[in-house]
Amino acid sequence: VSTQSTGAISTLEGLLEQEVYTWGIIEDRNLESLMLTNDNPAFQELVARAVHLRDVEHGIEMVDQGQFVFIDESSVLTFNFQDDCNSLQTNTGKFSNEWAFGLQPNSPYRTAINRMFLDYRQQSFLSEVWGKWYSSSSTCQTSVGSDIKFNVEILAGLYYLFFIGTGVSFVFVVLETLYAAAEDNAATRYKKGFLACLGSRLALKRREIWAEWMKCGRMGRRRKISTETNRSL
Repeated sequence: VSTQSTGAISTLEGLLEQEVYTWGIIEDRNLESLMLTNDNPAFQELVARAVHLRDVEHGIEMVDQGQFVFIDESSVLTFNFQDDCNSLQTNTGKFSNEWAFGLQPNSPYRTAINRMFLDYRQQSFLSEVWGKWYSSSSTCQTSVGSDIKFNVEILAGLYYLFFIGTGVSFVFVVLETLYAAAEDNAATRYKKGFLACLGSRLALKRREIWAEWMKCGRMGRRRKISTETNRSL
């Protein structure tokens, strides 16, 4: 489904529940036959109420006029609307089918055709053509993020950042402890010396860490007990 609207049209049946958009389908095409012979009467009604288009160009013209939904195969819509940044294509997931070559039994061309497609796949010809026709020629920025794969270099960089962040955090903890010990030593109520104050601060820090670990452990045990109780119920 292709339309200039950014509204939520996610299903073919949803077109029957609104009055804002009209829709069209090309006559005498495989998609029209599939919808007419489908057991769901909604698809038959969609064809009956649709604008019968002459060809793809006619559908593109109707979409450009606005308030119109062009129903056709996803590959056709993707190729013809890839440079139309104002259109929105929605994959409804209906009537998916695959193309194949029909040959007579014991046809002498079967081996040749199979070998041709095998050679194309080994040479990455089909992938290159798909990228040329459906990806590289588009001028619209449709990506919502990076599609870079996580290779070894990227994973190594993530680990480096993790260890660097851990090291920086540890340095700040040490500096904070030293500063607190120095403040305790400078206070009038402490006369034990810097090393004694530092030992007291380290003991406090150790008790804080132990208390946090015990707290996490108790929460984990409670969650486990709660899960086991729910399962027994």
